[in-house]
Amino acid sequence: MNDTNNRNKNLDLLISNLLLPDRFEGKQTILQFKVDILERIIEYWRFKNHYLENRLSFEDFQSSGFWVEDEAIKFKYGRSIFSNPGFKPIDYQAALLVFLLLNYKENLPIIQIIENFIHTIWDQLSFIDFKKTKTGVYRCFTNVRFAATTLREYGLLKYTRKEAYKTWTLSFPALLVAAKMIRNTDCFRIKEPDTKSIFGINNKIIVYKDLLGNFEECAGLLMGLCYPHQDIFPSFKQVIESTKKFVLEYWDVLTNKDINNTERREAGYKYMQKIENEVRLTNFYNDFSANLNVEYLKSKFSPD
Repeated sequence: MNDTNNRNKNLDLLISNLLLPDRFEGKQTILQFKVDILERIIEYWRFKNHYLENRLSFEDFQSSGFWVEDEAIKFKYGRSIFSNPGFKPIDYQAALLVFLLLNYKENLPIIQIIENFIHTIWDQLSFIDFKKTKTGVYRCFTNVRFAATTLREYGLLKYTRKEAYKTWTLSFPALLVAAKMIRNTDCFRIKEPDTKSIFGINNKIIVYKDLLGNFEECAGLLMGLCYPHQDIFPSFKQVIESTKKFVLEYWDVLTNKDINNTERREAGYKYMQKIENEVRLTNFYNDFSANLNVEYLKSKFSPD
């Protein structure tokens, strides 16, 4: 660890001495500004020399070594034997639901949601998660998109005319699950010992099937998110009562081992539509959004 810290400090010093801009403007630090300049210079060099593709594989670079010595970067090439694939889309699903709950009022565009979410879980990610795909997008960004697509296909994210593909919003069943998950100290942990799931949904989500049959607990969870105003929403209990049948049937479909994932997605989405078409949900969402105590939640449950 000390060797890595020393290398990073020496690298910072080398970059700092390498570039001498005539002025500095921006919200980043002066070192970050110099890194931005250096990256643009390399891009310019690639353009001028008709050499756009980096032919040193990401995996080989990870297996190599580099350090700063005599005001130069020394590099020892190593070929990758074992490729760490990084996190998979399914690994992000549960933490993403919790993150969307914490940011329920924001109504952010998708790219901003992804960026904020990645910064929230950054310390759990490895260098390989930031490998750029052929389209130039970081792998973790792409995998979070895939995670959200799967959640939406199974009915855990809403897809109505209002949301379209512009933002990600929790469906009613996902809201209940996220309200439960957020109380766990590891709710933002994205890697479990075994995230294999025959259902296409992370097991950290699936395990809450029994919760949805408990009327009092569901109502209590939602009211608790609105602390200290948790006792003034009759719409909570009304909605849970009126949607309970569809919510339970929805969860039974999601955990049905006798159907394939395509059938599970189609049926899950159909039940989600039935739930979202409940007239009283509109009033509930308005009440919930207006009184959700985000600052309380973030102070109590956020990993920051």
